[in-house]
Amino acid sequence: MKKSHFSRMAMAAGLCCLVFFACKRDRVTWDGELASTIDNNFADSEFGAIRNMVDTEGQADSVIYGKTTGVDGIFCPTSSATINITGPGSAIMTIDFGTGSNCLDGRLRTGKLIADFQGKWGTPGSTVTITPDGYTVAGYAFSFSQLVTFNGRDGNGNLNWSHDVTNAVLYHPANGTIQWSGNRLTTWIEGEGNLDPQTYVYEIMGGASGTARNGLTFTAEVDNPLRVELACQWITGGVWTISPQGRDKRSIDYGNNTCDNQAVLRVGDFETVVSLP
Repeated sequence: MKKSHFSRMAMAAGLCCLVFFACKRDRVTWDGELASTIDNNFADSEFGAIRNMVDTEGQADSVIYGKTTGVDGIFCPTSSATINITGPGSAIMTIDFGTGSNCLDGRLRTGKLIADFQGKWGTPGSTVTITPDGYTVAGYAFSFSQLVTFNGRDGNGNLNWSHDVTNAVLYHPANGTIQWSGNRLTTWIEGEGNLDPQTYVYEIMGGASGTARNGLTFTAEVDNPLRVELACQWITGGVWTISPQGRDKRSIDYGNNTCDNQAVLRVGDFETVVSLP
């Protein structure tokens, strides 16, 4: 009996040591790879902002949306939007940021966005294809195609859109190149109808893939819905899970609806606070 009891105690102690050292090993040997997480965050937030800008300007135009809401130019006050009607239910919108426009989210943009509307915006099934023309954000030059489809209202009565970004390339002469593609569903959860973009809040689900500036490929999925506030430069809530090539899966947690650049990165049992660009 004593021997058996001693053996059980030894085994339990061994297991405790194994767990302890495994946890310690996770903490000590974390690879330090941040580029995939940071780059996915930047690309995702900017393509969300692009959709929001086009949607806001589209709502302000009586031809595209069917009524004038009076919010033209609020997201980027020094930008201008022009409309060219191309046929029944279709139009080309050009948003021109000139040599530099400071926008509601605090980012400096230059160049133009070209938005090809097919169908009256706000009608389920209507689409807009967005492409850049010399468009830059925070020093990154953008090449991409983004298709946004208006879905109408969900079961909770909230407006929502599907948007697909394909073959995006974000180039910075000093920081390097990000390649990114994403498929997302955006739901408008706060601010509809009050004509004040500073109160607009969206919830986002979906996934992405790409290549970070360090050359690692990655995939990403939204685990908890992302909260995007139009007046904030950063994502304010939700969780992305990132899987870099050959590295451990990691998550980025944006916290509880606070507009700041702080987020919690977790890899295994390792946890740290990171500052987002």
